[in-house]
Amino acid sequence: MTNHNVAQFLLINADVVKSMGIDSRLALTHYFFKYAEMYTKDLYNNFAFDFLEDILSELFSDEEEKKDAMELIKLGYALVDFSKKKFFESSDLEEILHHIDKVALKEGDIVLKSPTVEKSASRDLCLIAMYIAIRIAYFDKGDYFYQASKQLLLAVCSRLFDGEILFNNKEELLSVLEYAELLNTLDRLNIEVNSTLKKREALHPELSKQANQFFLKSITAKDFKNAVHFSLFVKDITELSKVNMDIYFDQIGGEIKDVINNMEDVNRNEITEIMAYVLLLANYVLYREDFMDLGKDIYLKVVTADII
Repeated sequence: MTNHNVAQFLLINADVVKSMGIDSRLALTHYFFKYAEMYTKDLYNNFAFDFLEDILSELFSDEEEKKDAMELIKLGYALVDFSKKKFFESSDLEEILHHIDKVALKEGDIVLKSPTVEKSASRDLCLIAMYIAIRIAYFDKGDYFYQASKQLLLAVCSRLFDGEILFNNKEELLSVLEYAELLNTLDRLNIEVNSTLKKREALHPELSKQANQFFLKSITAKDFKNAVHFSLFVKDITELSKVNMDIYFDQIGGEIKDVINNMEDVNRNEITEIMAYVLLLANYVLYREDFMDLGKDIYLKVVTADII
């Protein structure tokens, strides 16, 4: 199934995605922006922008009870990513992000003050920290937001890495890889971390090998969801030589085709989950020609990991 077929399918079924969560709606927006850029399709660019404006209107409504901190942070993450990729330009963007900056700092502080951090809260903390990490580069070092962001990042890393790192199964390893990616981000920002965190950071090459092993196993098992997630963390290009990438992407294309063709037989309650799966794979295959760029695409690593 070609990218054009997938794009038409997603356009026809956009109303289904509108009823889904923020992750899926942002994933659809990302897909159409990227697809429009690749194939010079103004229709899809316009649709993506309209879809994004609907999300903004909803999350920035006057009704305070409708506002969800984590949804705003995910939106902020996507807005920064879309802007860096030059999907759109907006004179209002910095004002919107400034509001989300304050929400992120406040929400991070609230979660950190709780006596224990549950697994679900750990994912939230990681996302908050990754958002702050990409925003801190825009702050002046003498600015309050820079100092507050730096302290929050260090506190989040210490909290997330408190205790032993375990990766006995795929889910645990994926979480640890995200935390390791966060440490790498701090390193790129020249934010000094303590010796304990440095030890955790030193594990990253070993974790990448583990990710590669799970990636290869997932391909063999045709577990494409996990293959997609783990491939984002594969660092060693030579390891990928074990995989025929043309066959791999053809398999994913075949999976998308099979899922779409079987949609009519799907229970109504399962449609949103199936659509989320299609969105994950559809965004992924757009990078077929630039596979190694996937590992640099933090948006795909962090936001699409929450789609399903």
